[in-house]
Amino acid sequence: MSANADTFGGGTIIQPATASGGTGAVADLQTDNDARYSVAKSASMSVGGFGSGSGTINSVYVFAQYSVESGYNGTNALKVNGVNTTIVPADRDYGRWGYTEITAGDFGVDTLAEIASLSVTFTNNDSGAGDAVLFDCIYIVVNPTSSIPIHPNWIEDFNGTGQANPMVWNYEEGYQRNNELQYYVSGSDNGWQEGGNFIIEGKKDTANDYSGYDYTSASIVTSNKYYWHYGRAQIRAKIPAKSGMWPAIWGTGEVGDWPHNGEVDILEYYNNKILANCAVGTTSHWGSKWDPYTPDRSMSSLEAVDSNWRTGWHIWTMQWDDQNVRLYVDNILMGTVPQTWLRNTNGASQWGPEYPFISNGMSCWLNLAIGGNAGGDPTATMNSGPQRYLIDYWKIWEGATSNVAPTDITMDSYAVQEGAPAGTVVGNLAAIDADPAEVHRYELVSGTGDTHNSEFSIPEFVSDNTMSGVLKTASVLSYDDGATRSIRVRVTDIEGAKYTKVININVIGQPQINVSPSSVSVPEGGTQTFSVKLRTPPASDITVNVSRQSGDSDLTVSSGASLVFTPSNGTDWQIVTLAAAEDGDNNNGTAIILCSDGSGTYTSETVDATEAENDNDAPVVDAGIDDAVFFSGGGPWSPAGISPDAWYDAADAATITEAAGVVSQWRDKSGNNYHLNQGTADKQPTYSATAWNGSLPAVTFDGSNDYLENVTKLTQGAVTLAAVFQQSNTDANDRAFGIRGSQATGPSSFSLAMDNTLRYDGGYSAGSITATTGKHLRVATRSTSSQLGYIDGSQNINASVSLDNIDGYINTGNVSETLANAFAGKVVEGLVIFGTISTTDREKIEGYFAHKWGLASNLPGGHPYFAEAPGGGNVTVILDGTVSDPNDDSLTTLWSVVSGPGSVSFDDASAVDTTASFSEYGSYVLRLTAGDGVDSTFAEVTITVSVANTYSAWAGGSFANPFTELGYIRNPDDDNLNNLQEFAFGTDPTSSDSLPLIYTANGDVNRPGKPILQNFAAQGESPAYRAVYSRRKDFDTAGLTYTVEFSADLEQWTASAVTPTVLTGSGSAGDQEAVSVPFLTTVPANGGAQNLPPKFFRVSLN
Repeated sequence: MSANADTFGGGTIIQPATASGGTGAVADLQTDNDARYSVAKSASMSVGGFGSGSGTINSVYVFAQYSVESGYNGTNALKVNGVNTTIVPADRDYGRWGYTEITAGDFGVDTLAEIASLSVTFTNNDSGAGDAVLFDCIYIVVNPTSSIPIHPNWIEDFNGTGQANPMVWNYEEGYQRNNELQYYVSGSDNGWQEGGNFIIEGKKDTANDYSGYDYTSASIVTSNKYYWHYGRAQIRAKIPAKSGMWPAIWGTGEVGDWPHNGEVDILEYYNNKILANCAVGTTSHWGSKWDPYTPDRSMSSLEAVDSNWRTGWHIWTMQWDDQNVRLYVDNILMGTVPQTWLRNTNGASQWGPEYPFISNGMSCWLNLAIGGNAGGDPTATMNSGPQRYLIDYWKIWEGATSNVAPTDITMDSYAVQEGAPAGTVVGNLAAIDADPAEVHRYELVSGTGDTHNSEFSIPEFVSDNTMSGVLKTASVLSYDDGATRSIRVRVTDIEGAKYTKVININVIGQPQINVSPSSVSVPEGGTQTFSVKLRTPPASDITVNVSRQSGDSDLTVSSGASLVFTPSNGTDWQIVTLAAAEDGDNNNGTAIILCSDGSGTYTSETVDATEAENDNDAPVVDAGIDDAVFFSGGGPWSPAGISPDAWYDAADAATITEAAGVVSQWRDKSGNNYHLNQGTADKQPTYSATAWNGSLPAVTFDGSNDYLENVTKLTQGAVTLAAVFQQSNTDANDRAFGIRGSQATGPSSFSLAMDNTLRYDGGYSAGSITATTGKHLRVATRSTSSQLGYIDGSQNINASVSLDNIDGYINTGNVSETLANAFAGKVVEGLVIFGTISTTDREKIEGYFAHKWGLASNLPGGHPYFAEAPGGGNVTVILDGTVSDPNDDSLTTLWSVVSGPGSVSFDDASAVDTTASFSEYGSYVLRLTAGDGVDSTFAEVTITVSVANTYSAWAGGSFANPFTELGYIRNPDDDNLNNLQEFAFGTDPTSSDSLPLIYTANGDVNRPGKPILQNFAAQGESPAYRAVYSRRKDFDTAGLTYTVEFSADLEQWTASAVTPTVLTGSGSAGDQEAVSVPFLTTVPANGGAQNLPPKFFRVSLN
């Protein structure tokens, strides 16, 4: 143990030159000397010769460090110039620093010159069982800079050899406590000083008799020799963090029985964790209670920051005052225990004081226990050899209880190289703080200047350190994102005082030449420019040379071949102009333009230049002839087969009203007019023909406030929803499709939520399948008493939630009662069906959705439509295109879909001759595009897909009589209607009753029949007369075309171009609907010689 002459910091230190009355030399009283000056019982010591100086004094401190033996009973007082002074603090006399302050005028001392006259005396007046008083040092400090210790005033640095200093430490002997498995051995066999450390060695020793114990170790304690009270302690140690080891740094109170005298565990390690805590007594003599404020730390959490934590040095700190006990390891606050909790439950008693951490001094303990109640099984560890616990020092700043907040944060480096991997050290953090032995904790905090906090990290601690932090990168930084980064750092000191600072970190960019753009097209006979700059400012002028490195000699640098960049304009763009010479070929020449720094400081860059040929001829493209194909069997099934009450299909472009890709209406194709609308521009979703898988259309919602909604409120008991969408999250508040409730309270809505639940605004049904992002198809049914839900063909929900009737509006994009939660993703198709549906229909919907939208792999393998869509698979067409180029240029080709009601897949879209598969009935326009690198040309072909055997299926139906003459133009019933007409108008080919059509306006076709003439004057129509006929509802897929023609003379017929008006109701019964076409005003007659009002009409069928 040595004394520190600079305990209070600064000032003039004056050491004595003479000493008498004791045993030893005056050098033994000087600082940094391990020897001691002894004053025997009843003897007196006199110290003087403090030198001289000049100038005035503000204050002088006389210091003494001493220790007494156990049993000492006396009042220690120093006399200065014969006047008694009180050693501060003086309530305990075991191994203490003491000091007394002399202010100007005291003891006749006013100037530095008079310091020489000071004499310090001491009399050992022990009346007890003690003996000598041992002095480590006596000295004077003139005008110190602090009134509290800023350097340790008690240091055990273990710089000696052999056993621990017996004047300070006691060795425990034998078994002591906690069912531990070691025998403590006194002396230096298991605990000794060596190399500036105290080494405690736990070892297996079965050769000697240690009362039956196989393990030996050491434990030393300062009890009855040294106690300290309030202030700061720091201990640096390296512990054996292994199974069965139980190293500790701790202390117990001077007065009372354990635990009523108080115990503080600055360190304990056992069972793979680090602990620090405090204990006081309960209502029983030996009963203890441990504080709840200091949770333990697992080794894994420490090793996550420092993988070498187990084998490294660490610093443990205790800060103790009349308010709290704070315990630290390195920069980690293990806990803060308030003095209000550190009270013995039974108050003051014969077992100890009421508040042992207020009225007691604390001893110092160091020990290595093995096994025991908490240590764990040491067998494997001890069998591997002796285990060492190393302690470098124990320092105490007694009285250091006041606190000053940090005043600044500095770093030893403020720069990091761009591109450095995440976790790269930027620099070490340090705080400016006047307090001694501080513990500083650093963190990134929110507030002004925190712009780039997310790009950095500060580990929780730095091993073997209490003052510094480390700033690291949390991501790879690019100079192009900014040359500086702003972070906000806060430091918290040992007592919780804080200081916050905004720090700028410089990102060091690689010296490169930048160009923009990196490729240019230069018109033949013309020029084109690009820009050049330096990525980082140069230290001095830099010349960048620009030249053609390789390629077509027609491409040249016409200006900007030599660019000078200075420190002031180095990062400003400069212009380079390229020229392309006129030539007679039709080839697009290319060249590489090199931008280089002759000094080699900056990395070179290139620009790809292409000559835009003006002698080129565009490719010639023929997409082939229009074609008509037929599905085999009954053709594909679609939701039309179950008559949905609302149907929204992004593949049917005719149902989307959009401008520049922004959707204002998604029309209902069921015929029930439940159109989804959005009139507010910033709430409108977007539409793209390639948003789904890059080839199919979708409506995209931004997750902010986009939605579409129908204006008609629905009130229903049972409803089925079916939809296909792509979700970007699994949030319960994101709901893609459903009916938004209109009631303020109560479960009146029905929506498909992204967490795979069904939501009712006031209730929900949880799903059994974990939600995932991506593309899904869902079908769900809700009634007031039960709910079913399916995702990707598998049942997800079977619930019985009691619900109100549905009362709301069909919505996609924000099916939330308050429109507060917007869906983020894409919707491609949705159905609403009033009522429940059968398992068969549900499976058909799932199969239809899956194959139409490329989700067949989502279905379970046992699904009836896993391999093929309901009603038959796709129909395939051979596409026979031709392309050529007048200049024999190499061509690239691509087939694409211009329009169509369903999906189209190409076997090889880049091949001129390929096949295309169609998923639905209807007319498709396909485009073949060819390009030669300069020009491109396209041609289109129309493919009509219909069902081949719709007529055959009709002919095989049930009629009044046998139907055997099946030809289109046969008339087996002699009613003036051939079979094709009977098929088209819905009449019976086996009955001769050829009657006219009867229908109910806005209702049903009551009797299919021959076309009729009808006067609509009462309805305000003009012209009043209309041709009315019966039309198959599936005329399009059946391949039928109805054309109404008018004539004035039965010789010349004129076809009407007017779209027929459907007269029967939406969703009318049967396969037929009544439609009308108004009479034309005039038609050509008499060979076109004149125009006359028509008198006749007919319906032509194809």
